[in-house]
Amino acid sequence: MNSRPAACAVVIPAHNEAAVLPDALRAVRAAMGHPALAGVRLLTVVAADDCADETAEAGRRAGARVVEVARHNVGAARAAAADLALGLLGTYGDGLWIATTDADTLVPRDWLAHQLHQAGRGWECVVGTVRIAPHPLLGPATAAGHDARYFADRPAGAAGWSHSHVHGANLGVAAAPYREAGGFPALVHSEDRALVAALERRGRRILRTDRCPVLTSGRPDFRAPHGLGALLDALARDADQPDSDRVCVRKPGAGAPCKSSDADVRGETSVTNVEQSDSDHADNFPAPVPVPDSAAAARDLVEALLRARVGRLDETVLGDILLVTSELATNAIRHGGGITRFEAELTGDCLVLLVADRSSAVPSTVAHHVNGVSIGGYGWPLVRRLARDVTVTPYPGGGKRIKALVSLAR
Repeated sequence: MNSRPAACAVVIPAHNEAAVLPDALRAVRAAMGHPALAGVRLLTVVAADDCADETAEAGRRAGARVVEVARHNVGAARAAAADLALGLLGTYGDGLWIATTDADTLVPRDWLAHQLHQAGRGWECVVGTVRIAPHPLLGPATAAGHDARYFADRPAGAAGWSHSHVHGANLGVAAAPYREAGGFPALVHSEDRALVAALERRGRRILRTDRCPVLTSGRPDFRAPHGLGALLDALARDADQPDSDRVCVRKPGAGAPCKSSDADVRGETSVTNVEQSDSDHADNFPAPVPVPDSAAAARDLVEALLRARVGRLDETVLGDILLVTSELATNAIRHGGGITRFEAELTGDCLVLLVADRSSAVPSTVAHHVNGVSIGGYGWPLVRRLARDVTVTPYPGGGKRIKALVSLAR
């Protein structure tokens, strides 16, 4: 697409969002009124997913087209809204742009103008950023900790920031690449990441930009089990724990690993720093698979293994496994000097992931503090919540491996 799109659809998934959806739709209407969009065919579609409140009615009252689904699955809902938009605006062909946001998010007035301007410059996908809205139950330490992680790789004084985040609350994609990539997969979380990864694999032009962020909810009663709200909850829990509770150190022969003090909703996660020799490196894994050069490639390897050996998995379980894979691979690539070994194997009712890199630094289970601000790995709290067990093993000659066990059952 090398000219401005002739049509644009805004798609919004919503589960029991009658209280906040009207504000989100008012913000979308304001964005649609931007003078730069004169002559563009505009449409808003809400997917009311398994709602027990008046979400669908709220959408219709605000003038949106509403599709009702009963999936309780954000990926399926976002895809259903996009499918309706593609059907209603199909005559525009490749001249259609799909912008997506969330029901608890307020987009700025130039949001759509920004996306369509970038589309006109040849970008096929625009991946934006978010800012966290104040909330009575969102403590300042948690908010500061989120921001420190979120902006950790933003260059100081740089005009642009090619960030690593993906948010369904601030995403746009041209219709043709969207269809080619298979659309949003029916995942209960990370459907936005999966779509962008599929676009990356196909070599599509993707702009990652912080120029037009959206304001998204900092509420603690989050809808997505592993979305932004869940991360804020994990950061709040971490802020209440002393640093000594984060990483247990075990000497060889010291017995079973000790347990981390904070249990998650999926079970306890033990994080162990084991001082042992490189002779333990094999861990009874099969021969190493080719080392992936990106998080997307790592996800592909794991998903291929699961489909070949397990077949159909629960959507939540698959999403959890791919999210852990993505976070471990991203950490090794961005902070560990690159992946040096990558292994995945099924054992019992678990998938065992092993990712090694060149850095001996143990990922922060909780942030360390600089001038009262919490600093640490953005995705690490989620890894601990999702994995049954995590082991971090520094190698004597430098580097480390991280081994994670993720359950194949809910």
